[in-house]
Amino acid sequence: MSITTPTEGAACKADILASVGKSLRCVANDRYVRDTEAINTSVLQDLLPKGRFKTICVNSLGRANRLRFAHLSNSTDLHTSISYFQTAISLAPDTDIVKPTYLNNLSGAVQTQFTRLWRKADIDNSTAFLNKAIRLLADDHPFKPAFLSNLGESYLKRHNKRRDIESINLSILANKQAIALTPENHARKPIRLLHLGKAYLTRFQDHTKERAHLKEAMLTIYEVVSLIPNGHPFKVECLTWLGICTRNLFDAFRMVAGLEKAINAYKRAVMSPSGEPAFRYEVGFLWAHTARIRHGPSQQAIDAYSATLGPLAELAFLSACQTASGGGRDDGGWV
Repeated sequence: MSITTPTEGAACKADILASVGKSLRCVANDRYVRDTEAINTSVLQDLLPKGRFKTICVNSLGRANRLRFAHLSNSTDLHTSISYFQTAISLAPDTDIVKPTYLNNLSGAVQTQFTRLWRKADIDNSTAFLNKAIRLLADDHPFKPAFLSNLGESYLKRHNKRRDIESINLSILANKQAIALTPENHARKPIRLLHLGKAYLTRFQDHTKERAHLKEAMLTIYEVVSLIPNGHPFKVECLTWLGICTRNLFDAFRMVAGLEKAINAYKRAVMSPSGEPAFRYEVGFLWAHTARIRHGPSQQAIDAYSATLGPLAELAFLSACQTASGGGRDDGGWV
């Protein structure tokens, strides 16, 4: 598929470019998309007059390419997305109220590239872009808590690469700031608290081994669990992290109560009526392994292994449904 260069005025061409971006985002949801060169927008982009509308359109193209990358896993789409985001940022002055969003988008794309290539420069750039975005935002800006939370996750990933305590301390600081700016009943508060709890736990496991730091992680994740209603899919992940936290009480300090708390958390996660079956299946083995340490080769461990059959049956059912509907692995990945 190709697009003929229009001969109408710039306004019409700008409208076409915006439509192309929207079309690309729709196409990305089609599991049978194979022609990644179907839409050539570079000519249209060059024809647009410089100005804020052009910047918005270029940013939209970056988002569209990143979405298509998420569905098809073609690295060219990711590189194109990064290029568009960089162009949008270069076109926008610091006084543009949308520029922090462009920087956040670029940070996310570069961070995705980091997870694929594991290059130190990518995660360093990701944190730098987010820091600049945050500096451009007022404290009362509604996006600031989200950007700070993203920064905390970025620093945590940088720590996973560098293994330095500075990165984990910066992650904790950014997550604390995000939570402080988040209203009490905000829907995103639990996940931001979980990010903080994971950062606390990482600091304990990889650096300090201090009980006070493990306690901070446990109390934070306990708070997350208390905020999520029973039956919510996100609660499975929170309970799993609670189990990992409390298990450290035994691994680090030989407190048997830590095993009991971990078993209870893992059991609640596996027996949850919601949550990803594959994830609950894996948690079932954490439950069984912890039960075996606590009770030996006993009925408790057998019960834990037996409980994994429920999520396994759900996985088999979903796989059968996917096969029946013609689903499966396409050229670019799972769709």
